[in-house]
Amino acid sequence: MDTSAWYAIIDKNDRDHLTAITKIQILDRPLVTSNYVFNEILTLLKARLGPSVAIPFGRKLWNQEVAILARITEKDEVGFAWKNAQSNLEDSLIMLWPRQGTAPAFSGYAPGY
Repeated sequence: MDTSAWYAIIDKNDRDHLTAITKIQILDRPLVTSNYVFNEILTLLKARLGPSVAIPFGRKLWNQEVAILARITEKDEVGFAWKNAQSNLEDSLIMLWPRQGTAPAFSGYAPGY
């Protein structure tokens, strides 16, 4: 899952909140996110909704209670991001596709979202 998907789920005032909630309820696979997205969503949550939202969510994500937290490795970076000169955070999900064996079901790259 990418940052925008997490944010839409968490922030009830987000314009995509209802769509995100509906999408997450019908997923047919476990949620997977990267350590890059972990950092970005916690920073965003803390800035927009405060530490009282960011910290509990961060604990759940770190403990893998809400998703598998897959770590981007140096091999992933060299194998994808550096060779393709794409280093934004959403690309971290693309780097994980080969290891996870499937494309993300819920990100800006997935059809239907």
